[in-house]
Amino acid sequence: MLLRPALLAGLSLLAFAAFDAPAQLARKPSFYDRQAGTAAAPHGTPGVAELPALASRADFDRLARVYDAGTPLELPHVLFVIDRRATPPRMHFVNTPRYALHERFVRETGLLREAGRAALNRNYRAPDRRFV
Repeated sequence: MLLRPALLAGLSLLAFAAFDAPAQLARKPSFYDRQAGTAAAPHGTPGVAELPALASRADFDRLARVYDAGTPLELPHVLFVIDRRATPPRMHFVNTPRYALHERFVRETGLLREAGRAALNRNYRAPDRRFV
């Protein structure tokens, strides 16, 4: 008799495992996928370019971009950049609607003065890169 409930439980688990699990397979939202969407506000978004710290939820909301706003998948997020060359190393919490990409932030604020794709690629790939 004990075998029957265990068998039923095991078969139930197998049945549930056979269904798709879209939440587990969902891709992270990307600026590149959503350039025509509403995720990124236009360049020139008012407010500060960055904050040195997020002291409150209000600070976070002030700098956040929201993907899928008004849906159950709503995802507010803030980009950040760590400048390892600063003494001491410094975090920049980025006005994400204004600077949709880390690259734009470091270039347009003057943190990365080197021009060209090679300089940017070196920063992303070199183990001793300046920005993380």
